[in-house]
Order: sequence, then C-alpha cells, then structure tokens
Amino acid sequence: MRKLSTGLLVLLIIMTTGILSPVSAAAAEKSLIISYDHRKNMGNTKKLSIDALSSATVYSGPTGEKKSTEQVIRDTIKSETKSKVFEIRVKKAYSTDYEKTVQRADEEIDRNKNIKFKTGKIPGLKKYKKIYLVTPIWHGDLPQPVRVLLRNNDFSGKTIVLFGVNLGSGFGSMVRSIREECPGAAVVKARAFYGDAKNNAVKKKVRNWIRKNRK
Repeated sequence: MRKLSTGLLVLLIIMTTGILSPVSAAAAEKSLIISYDHRKNMGNTKKLSIDALSSATVYSGPTGEKKSTEQVIRDTIKSETKSKVFEIRVKKAYSTDYEKTVQRADEEIDRNKNIKFKTGKIPGLKKYKKIYLVTPIWHGDLPQPVRVLLRNNDFSGKTIVLFGVNLGSGFGSMVRSIREECPGAAVVKARAFYGDAKNNAVKKKVRNWIRKNRK
C-alpha cells in the first residue's frame, strides 16, 4: 500500500471531518447571481434619499444605511458562494422623478412591453447550475426588465433561488411569473426582505440561509 504524502493526508482529514469553512466549501459552486439594482438603471441619484419603487434605501436613506437592501443581498451571496454577478442594465434609463418612473413601470408591466438591454444575453449561462436572482418586487411581481431578461435566456434544468425586496407584498406572483418565463427551471423561494431593513440584519439572514441550504 502506497503511503500518502503529509499534505494529502492533512487534506483528507480536513475533508472527512468537515473542517473546511463554508466559504471554502462553496468555491466550486457553479452558480451565478443575476441582480437588478434599479438605482443603476436611473439617472443621477445623488440627490435621492430613497428609491421607493425599488423598495431600497439609497445611501443615507431613512434607516441611515449605506447600501440598498438589494446590494447587501447580492454582496453577501457573492461573498458566501464566490459566484459571479450579472447585472441587468436597460438601454433607456428610468427617470429619477418618482411619479414618472412609476408611470413607466406600470405601462411596461400592463402592456408586457419588450425591454432593450445593454447586454441581453447572459455570457456563459450554460455552465451555471444554480442562479441567485436578486430583485425588487414591483406591484407584487417581477419588474418588467427582469421578466424580459429571463424570457430571453434559457434556464432549462437550472435552479433559480429567489431573493426579493418589497414594501409589504412579499413574493406576490413572482414565483408563478418566473415559472412562466423559465419553463424547465426549478424555483426556490429564499427570502423576501422589507425595503428598509437594516443592512446587518439582511446580511446575517442571507448568510444563514446560504449556509443552511448549501449543497
């Protein structure tokens, strides 16, 4: 019987005793984060204190937090899973005027309008098995940019893990809408957060969910 090298023996002991850290264990996870951050699809937001439509605080919002809830979710998932991030960016920016943005969003959803993107096809999508979808919840459903992006890409055989940000609707009809746009994909409801949740609380809950449900 051949002797194992000291380094290999130590590695085997670590693997069999579960000493590997959660982050190290996740390094090989074939996952991608798809993120829709409404702030990045608007004009100049420096003078805004809150972006109500996307249910997210902007910089020094009413809770005094430095990051939007979507940003905290995305960054925490990235840290825990080492996933790459694909950000949904529309060609025609939304207005920084709240009423105008709501009017446009309503029209897009009601008419199921097509959306043009800066990048409409997700690079290397085939190689990912798990998709973390981080998105605001508009009118209890998917924002139209998210719906159209999902429609234009093939998610067959993938698992879509949903993290949403809302102002009271919870996930609403989002799961049904994702299944409509992504036939052949499994959908998992992870967490729906209230828009003005504290950054640290969101980070902790997302981290705990990822570690508990990691496979």
